[in-house]
Amino acid sequence: SRQRLARKPAPSPRSPGPARSGDDALPLNHPFGGTRPGRGAEGRLFPMPTRKAVQDGQVAFHAGYTPLSTPISFVSPTVVCCTVGDSICLWNIADNTREYLYTSAYSVSKVAGNPAKGLVAFCEGGTSPQVFVYQAKPARLLFTLSDITELELADLTFSSCGSRLYALSRATSRKLHVFSTETGQRLKGCQLDLPLRFDKISVYPGHKDHLALIRSSSVRIVTIKKSYEMYISRLLPSALAADADISVSAYAWTGSGHFVFGITYA
Repeated sequence: SRQRLARKPAPSPRSPGPARSGDDALPLNHPFGGTRPGRGAEGRLFPMPTRKAVQDGQVAFHAGYTPLSTPISFVSPTVVCCTVGDSICLWNIADNTREYLYTSAYSVSKVAGNPAKGLVAFCEGGTSPQVFVYQAKPARLLFTLSDITELELADLTFSSCGSRLYALSRATSRKLHVFSTETGQRLKGCQLDLPLRFDKISVYPGHKDHLALIRSSSVRIVTIKKSYEMYISRLLPSALAADADISVSAYAWTGSGHFVFGITYA
């Protein structure tokens, strides 16, 4: 009699195959440590590559041409922070010297600075991006913020006193997040779901509990109030009619705490 050997069918070239554990794990000795949400499960795409080592981003910049954020982000009275490639440039406009914070990200989408506490925050590009908060001098990573947005962060800014960091997500979720720069934790009660996609955050310089959210056709004021061990955030009604055929062209806070803005007619 002739025996038949059962062969295990070869996997199809199009088959994604079994998921491998730890596809997106960072080594324990990595500067940012820990792991990110697992990726590589069957049928799921890899949104972005694993971060590179910080030392791999240490290159010599001979010249950099980059648009500054609006408003310009200062980390001290004379030092401006801006993005150069995938690094953060600290440019001293008094003596025209430059220092760099080399990152593990492949791109930087948003950057913010605070001169009161000498802080720098930036958001990496890609899906499920994280936000990294640094002390500018001496340069050191303070904390990393996760689960802020799925695709895109609209804006990132500090309060003038530097005790809070505000992040605005617009894709796919539309939320306002508020963090303490003392602990790196979210303020309880300050994660606010928004009815529309907003583009900018403008915090009142005189009080960190008052801020404005701006998009081309709408302005909404947000107030934050402390209540025992949590906060109560409130989104005030829109200052513009929903069907108004106008766009916001400029805005600013007054010294007395009023938010003023200019409009243009389409």
